[in-house]
Amino acid sequence: MSWPTRTWTADGWKDFKTPGGGPPKGFPDDWEDYKGSIGEDGEYLPDDSTYLGAMENPLYEVAASALEMEDDWARLQEIFAAGHTRVLESEDWSGEKNPRSVVDSLISDGYLTAGKERWINQQIGAMDEYLGKTIKTHALQDAPIISRGPEGSDYGIDGDIWEHYGLGQKPQPPKEMDVNYDFNLIAATPSSKSYATPKGYPTLDTSTESIPYEDTHYARWMAENNNG
Repeated sequence: MSWPTRTWTADGWKDFKTPGGGPPKGFPDDWEDYKGSIGEDGEYLPDDSTYLGAMENPLYEVAASALEMEDDWARLQEIFAAGHTRVLESEDWSGEKNPRSVVDSLISDGYLTAGKERWINQQIGAMDEYLGKTIKTHALQDAPIISRGPEGSDYGIDGDIWEHYGLGQKPQPPKEMDVNYDFNLIAATPSSKSYATPKGYPTLDTSTESIPYEDTHYARWMAENNNG
């Protein structure tokens, strides 16, 4: 058995999207080449310990788009592009290009303020969280039982589970049930049961008579004890 090709919705028949299979929504086909830098809880885990790795990871651009952070993404790209140029052209620069050193240098020379670094942390942190949840959800949907679809035997049903429940057909309007209940209920009577009331507490009226609240034992007891 496999998943159905279509299902009935409030808007009529719609194509059914099979769970799992393919990349997560919006991710490129080669997305798994980049997921290794993202931890299980969504934290970015770059080899060079820098935010710049996120800027060069296409998954972060996907996250920015999904979170409607396109303007923030463009600003982050500007910050790091300008930072690269500023540091690499510095006379004090030596050695291989290390993005973490780029960020450190930008902070030390005042180009990247503490406030701006906090802002960068917040933006990338939001993208981290989105990517972590999306990748984890995709992994859960990649189970074989989800890929193949539900079988009738999974639920003790012989044959096609969709046919068994009539899910391959348009729902029919409700029909009046051909059932005639012959009620034989015992008439309600006032209770004659009583119970022991602890000293200092009012006795509750268990009769079925409806009386105003102010005439109840509880209301009178509250008034007598200045609690009402």
